Amino acid sequence: MSWESIYKASWQSIDHKHRKKYGRNFVSCEERYERDFVISLIKEILPFYARVDIEKAVDDCCASLEAPRPKDVFWQCVKDKLQAE
Repeated sequence: MSWESIYKASWQSIDHKHRKKYGRNFVSCEERYERDFVISLIKEILPFYARVDIEKAVDDCCASLEAPRPKDVFWQCVKDKLQAE
């Protein structure tokens, strides 16, 4: 599978929970369930990355990108950090 698979993956299971402040096209790092969903999704689609490395990349991107974080910008950040390791 690929990074494109991650970006196109269904977020339906969490979209209904998403805060109205940012909307469905953004990643809300402040919501624990969304952070956990992102980490699990990457691990499921790209299992060769260690969970600890995925968590670090997600946390680094959450810290370095100012809210609201567009999904495409967030995914690119996570991808860049994981591929740099």
